Amino acid sequence: MAAVDAGADPELRQGARDARRLLGPAYDAAPAPGAIAESAPSEDELIAVLAMALRDPDERVRSRAASSLGRVPSEVLTAWAERTLAAAGGDRNETLAANTRAEPSTGDAILAASVVAAIGVPVPVRALLPPAAQAATADRAPFLAALHAVRPRPEELAAAAISTPRVHRAAAVDLAWTIGGRAVLPHLAALLQDPSGAVRSAVLDAMAASDDPSALAAAANALSDDPSAPVRATAIHALARGSVEERVASLAQALTDPDPDVRAVAVEQLSPGIEGPAGNLLLEALGDDDERVWRASLRQLAALPPSARGILWTAIRVAGRERREALIEALVGSDPDVLTEIALAGAHSPDPTDRALAVQIGAHSSSPAATAVVTFGLEDPDPSVRRAAATAIARMRLPDAVPALTRSLSDPQADVRVEAVRALGMVDDGSVLEVLISALQDPEGRVRAMAAEALLRWRSPSVARTLAGHLGTPDLRRPVGEVLVRMGETAIEPLVRVLMDGDPETASAAASILGSVSGAERFVAGLSSRDPEVRLRSVRVLGALGGPEASEALLGALTDPDQRVRNRSVALLGSLGDPRAVGPLRQVFLTDPVAEVASTAEQALRMLGHLPPRQSSAGSSAEAEEPSSEPNSGPQQEP
Repeated sequence: MAAVDAGADPELRQGARDARRLLGPAYDAAPAPGAIAESAPSEDELIAVLAMALRDPDERVRSRAASSLGRVPSEVLTAWAERTLAAAGGDRNETLAANTRAEPSTGDAILAASVVAAIGVPVPVRALLPPAAQAATADRAPFLAALHAVRPRPEELAAAAISTPRVHRAAAVDLAWTIGGRAVLPHLAALLQDPSGAVRSAVLDAMAASDDPSALAAAANALSDDPSAPVRATAIHALARGSVEERVASLAQALTDPDPDVRAVAVEQLSPGIEGPAGNLLLEALGDDDERVWRASLRQLAALPPSARGILWTAIRVAGRERREALIEALVGSDPDVLTEIALAGAHSPDPTDRALAVQIGAHSSSPAATAVVTFGLEDPDPSVRRAAATAIARMRLPDAVPALTRSLSDPQADVRVEAVRALGMVDDGSVLEVLISALQDPEGRVRAMAAEALLRWRSPSVARTLAGHLGTPDLRRPVGEVLVRMGETAIEPLVRVLMDGDPETASAAASILGSVSGAERFVAGLSSRDPEVRLRSVRVLGALGGPEASEALLGALTDPDQRVRNRSVALLGSLGDPRAVGPLRQVFLTDPVAEVASTAEQALRMLGHLPPRQSSAGSSAEAEEPSSEPNSGPQQEP
């Protein structure tokens, strides 16, 4: 600021010099709005420098600036403030913008507002309110301080709000209400007819916040007639402050609104505290086509007091499956004891539909009383109730219900038995396994299928062993075998044990199942084990499996170093009837050093219908006799 305008007030020039000295060169020659800096700053530029100083973090700077501005004639400051506020949207100095931390369109106006607030400059409200409404919320503090400082009359505030450009008029209404309070509301009522829905909503919000008696009537009119859904939703905020009767009437009106957001807001805000009269309206909302509305009703229904149990029972009865489940879950979250009370009441209804519903409700509560409602339902004379009880127990997974569920497997209704088996399959209790296996004999295919599925879910070696143990029961052999086949790998070892240790009929059944599950390959590989016990077991399994692949593998085992393996292989080859074994068995008969093995080879050859070769006195073999005409017909008589 190399020089000061000679025409400026001497006090102003001195204050500017002081400000320059304190603020430093960054504030030098800050031009007035829309002006180009020159060597001799104007009066407006000098005031702008002092205005910036009012916002400096250093208290000394602020104090000196306020003192200097206080010596400037009031009419000078007023004229400057009005010009600056009017030109708030123009270009401005970048240094000024940086130091006010405001947008370029509002920073000058903020400086002017700061001067008005600090010095008490008599600026008209119509000059302050529009730029205040245009400013960001974070930048409005200087404007609010300025508006308080000028002490506007209510009608002046309202007039300034009305004259604010439409895009910022809603914010102007909010500022007018903040400054003027209830006294300004009568003067803002005309804006309820404003073309902008945001403005109408702002007026309704102000009226609702004031508890003004006229707010309810205005909100009721808006709910009924306003074309804007957001305005009607805003009206509901005001109507929520009315009496019980007024809120009931408003809720009934809002539930006919075409906009689902309005209906949902009405349910949320008008229902609390009007439980009795609102009950039927909440039922109506529960049936609304829009999810936002019926879900809003769930929260209100779940919050009803004990005196409204009847409404809750009705709501659960009339709701569809999805909404019923959602309502019950809402009750679980708010007050689980309510479910127990409703279940107990419904369990004594003469209507089986009600009793079945009571059982379903009881399944969602963990209380002993609710559990009793469910388990007693298994003994209900109506099959639909018994079926519902079994389904509910499947959800609850109650070990204590196993005896009752077991009795239900004798129920004449197949649907009940299906659900009982489903429930048993969900209970983690060892006693259930035998019950599920017995259900594999049920005459109804759906029951058998459900039992099989339950057993498969338990897919474990212990379950497979238990199932394999039932292969000895003729009536269970086929269904148990089907389950074991579906168990796959898990069933192999239990089947091998049965095959090796069971009676011939059971072993044969196990071998048949094992062939479906595994085939011979796994046991052919077992013949290469270093463990003779593994090789012996593999030989026995292959003999039970039979077939060309098993026979070929057993032929390879005729040279095994363990005589038990050779002996068992020889015997099994005789029983399998594969003619490819004749030559190798003759070789074993003639060359095996173990007499027992050679003897077994002789028996095997006879089983295949071939006499063993004669041996000379020197130990060499003679020509074998011709094979008998009948296989397995025993040895030929010497001539």
